[in-house]
Formats: sequence, structure tokens, C-alpha cells
Amino acid sequence: MEEKTYGKTQHNILEQFYKDYFEKSHIQLGYNVVAIIFFVILMIVMWFPYQTYTEDDRALKLLGLMFGALAAFIYMNSYRYAIDGRGAVTNIYQYLQYLPISKTELRMFRLKKLLRLLLKVYMPAQAGQLLFSLIAYHEITWGNLWFPFVYVFLVPFMVVGAGICVSK
Repeated sequence: MEEKTYGKTQHNILEQFYKDYFEKSHIQLGYNVVAIIFFVILMIVMWFPYQTYTEDDRALKLLGLMFGALAAFIYMNSYRYAIDGRGAVTNIYQYLQYLPISKTELRMFRLKKLLRLLLKVYMPAQAGQLLFSLIAYHEITWGNLWFPFVYVFLVPFMVVGAGICVSK
């Protein structure tokens, strides 16, 4: 029971730290605008129905664009946890080493933030995939269901999540 309470306390300390430390600055605003641009590109590519990718080999080239836009979106969005008020990219743990927070809890905090971010991307991607499949092809296939889940949620979570878990 104490371990759960201690974990909650560490999580609350991290939430408060990020809320206090990261004030809105023009640099943060710039990264957010670029992240929104990549999000729009990602949604446009993701809303092509799955049947389009299976019928036309030229459409497969869009998958590279989709992965690039998704990677850039995650990269720009994660900068809010790495930039200080002066605009310099810093190692956050150098500020957190004096707080009662373990590196494991910091990794769990980052994984939860990543999970929340990917869910925010996955939901409109799934809804658009189903809607445009119904409009264009008048059907929903299994590919329309698993395509956004695998390519927008599962693969990025495994790749970036593994990077978070092995980071120092």
C-alpha cells in the first residue's frame, strides 16, 4: 500500500514540476505550431482508406510521409519536456535529481504522456479512416480497423516507448 502512495506522490511532484517549470514561451509556441502542421499532414494521409493502399502501389509511398509526419509530431510535442525558459534543450533529470523522484518514476511519467499523446492521435485517425472508407468504398474492412491502430498507435508506442525505457 505504501508503494502505491509513494508512486502517486512522485507522480504529483512531476506534474507540479512540469506545470511550474515549463511556462509558455515563444519557443514553445513555435514548436506547438509546427506540431499542429505535422498533425494535419498525418491526418490527411491517414484518412485515405486502407483499400487505397492495397489497390494502388503508388499510394504506398504515402506511408513514408505518414511515418515522417508522425515522427516529427512526436518529436515536436516532446520538446515541451526538454526546453527551459531560455530556449535551451536541457537534461531534465539534472533539475529533478534534488527532488524525491526516481528515474523509474520519470520513465513511467514519460510513457504515460506518450500514451496519452498517441491516443489523441489515434482516435481521429481511426474515425477518419472509417468515415472515408464508408464514403469512398461503401464498406469497412478489417484493414480499416487495424491500419490506424498498428501504424499510428502500436508501432510508435513500441519504438519510442522502448527508447524511453532504455534511456539514462
